[in-house]
Amino acid sequence: MPRCGVCGEFIWYSRQFCPSCQSFDIRWEASTGHGTVYSVRVIRRGAPAAFVGAGPYAVALVDLDEGPRLYTNVVGAPPDEVAIGQRVTVDFTVGDGVPRFRVVA
Repeated sequence: MPRCGVCGEFIWYSRQFCPSCQSFDIRWEASTGHGTVYSVRVIRRGAPAAFVGAGPYAVALVDLDEGPRLYTNVVGAPPDEVAIGQRVTVDFTVGDGVPRFRVVA
């Protein structure tokens, strides 16, 4: 995840400069991959053709331990059981490179 080399702020989404101090000294660092569900919604049916039949699934705002808030979906648990405040960890098993999250047991 991008981090400012001047003020130390983690940046999401990736940008060419730091939104906190406007420095161009941006470096990539490994993230812990852990966070907390800030908000969640269960999608029961999809409108775009690519999502028809995909529901129900949980979409969430996840506060990463490093600070940024990420819009994602939560996999590996029944969508109705995903709740605000749950701890989650990143899951790349779908294979498309998109970070999804899994509830930590």
